[in-house]
Amino acid sequence: MIVTLALDVLIASLLVATIVYCFLLNRKLEVLRAAQGDMQRLAEDFGRATAQARAGVAELKFAGEEAGRQLQAGIERARGLADELNFVTEAGGRLAERLEKGLDARRSAAPAPAAAGPARATARQDNSVTPLAAAAGAPARPTRRSGPSGRSAGEGGRTDAERELLQALRRVK
Repeated sequence: MIVTLALDVLIASLLVATIVYCFLLNRKLEVLRAAQGDMQRLAEDFGRATAQARAGVAELKFAGEEAGRQLQAGIERARGLADELNFVTEAGGRLAERLEKGLDARRSAAPAPAAAGPARATARQDNSVTPLAAAAGAPARPTRRSGPSGRSAGEGGRTDAERELLQALRRVK
């Protein structure tokens, strides 16, 4: 009988421990059930945020591709303009060389100029910068002008415009 009583007490104490453990487990399950709604809302919010992020990445990708296409078009347009500018500069240089050769040939064929006449006596000095020289960034220098022909007294009989054109073309080279 003592043995049965001891076994009954042991079983009763184990049952009490099980009841206490079940009570604590029930409380934890209630907290988990209450948090389940929060977790579900959190999962839904996370899903929406992920969808928005995907849409944003797609928009950024599209915008980046569009910007790349526009940049490439600008680069191609700039290359075309640079090639055209190079062509124009080379053509201008060739034209200046042809003009210079023609003027040299003309000067060599023309008789030597006579002593300074009245046209040279009326030549005046003007310390302004001519428009071509200003565009080429030349410093202010005196220019000599004579009558309506526009010929100057210096540099082998070239006009101011011819000298300025040659200087601008030499600067470009």
